[in-house]
Amino acid sequence: QAIAQEFTSRVYAQVFQDFSSQKNHCVELASHDWVLVLDADERIPPDAWPEITRRIASNGSCGYVAFAFPRMTFGADGRFHLWVNHYPSLVGRLYDRRHCRYVNEVHEVLEIRGRRGFIPAHIQHCPLEEPFRVEEKGRLYGELKSRMRSRLGGRMEPRRPLGIRLHTKW
Repeated sequence: QAIAQEFTSRVYAQVFQDFSSQKNHCVELASHDWVLVLDADERIPPDAWPEITRRIASNGSCGYVAFAFPRMTFGADGRFHLWVNHYPSLVGRLYDRRHCRYVNEVHEVLEIRGRRGFIPAHIQHCPLEEPFRVEEKGRLYGELKSRMRSRLGGRMEPRRPLGIRLHTKW
């Protein structure tokens, strides 16, 4: 928090419940209706910003409420990983918060009420996982999946939005 407070007076903290709750809470605190939500291990290349701002500015005429990006995953060695079920991984990251929200405790997806668009700029996913973090993350995901299974009455069928189905959550 101290580092964030060096840059802004608007710093908020919330006890972690699950991934969707965290993201939805942050989005509620936003000053504008259009938000760009990135995970801590994701980056958008600088040359993508003109296209992103153009899409938001022209949105009144196109009527989209959310945009997906293809996501490229890079390994610890810095090389792009082309896995069959991993690329293109279309992820909804830019959206009008009045029409969208995250669902599912773990492996959260964006629930969208309206038209979806696509921005061809790649999000760079660069997970750098230390061995002790992998085990910790596995325990957390297991706990959240168990909680979600209980909420769903024993079946593990998280909600998925309608739309493109190319090995994607979009």
